[in-house]
Amino acid sequence: MMDKKIHNPECGEFSKCVKILNLILDNEATVEQETYVHEHIESCMVCFEQYELEKNIRDLIKTKLANMPVPEGLANQIRSKIQIFPHH
Repeated sequence: MMDKKIHNPECGEFSKCVKILNLILDNEATVEQETYVHEHIESCMVCFEQYELEKNIRDLIKTKLANMPVPEGLANQIRSKIQIFPHH
């Protein structure tokens, strides 16, 4: 994962917020990180809008992927490849 700073002149905490927002949306944030972001976006429209944008994009992708048909035989191909590897 790239660790580049994202800057927004309207919010000095934008880069930190975006990093934690992604952790939240990936279900990898700590309770403290979630609390920080939720408190911050109550008073920062820039970060709130970024949160909503990221959340909506992820929800849209999940919806589109959930409705994609799986190619015929793919599950069997995956199962056969998994069986090749020895169990530890």
